[in-house]
Amino acid sequence: MTPDELDRIESELGITLPELYRQAVDPYPIPALEGNTDWMFWDDAEALISLNRRMREGERFRDPWPARFYALGKDAGGCSDALDLEDPEYGVFERDRGPRCQPPVTESSLLNLP
Repeated sequence: MTPDELDRIESELGITLPELYRQAVDPYPIPALEGNTDWMFWDDAEALISLNRRMREGERFRDPWPARFYALGKDAGGCSDALDLEDPEYGVFERDRGPRCQPPVTESSLLNLP
């Protein structure tokens, strides 16, 4: 994504994206998936704006998300990874198809897997 597209996401959703996210997607790190909406880490500004608006409104079988969450994409099964924009230390978490978010995926949680 370009800086202009990232600025548009921020403007349309009324959010400020973390600088680390902006750096991760400009340029998009997987050239073969540029412009994608099929993988968990989307590279389509228009689709991300639409997805995040739908998440805030609530979808079938899901409660609405607070505006503090920013969905990074959605997989074919309906799960989304997201950032907590108010608490950058929270990490990335997964929202399964159920109504609640899963615990955050952090470096320490990955190191403590059984």
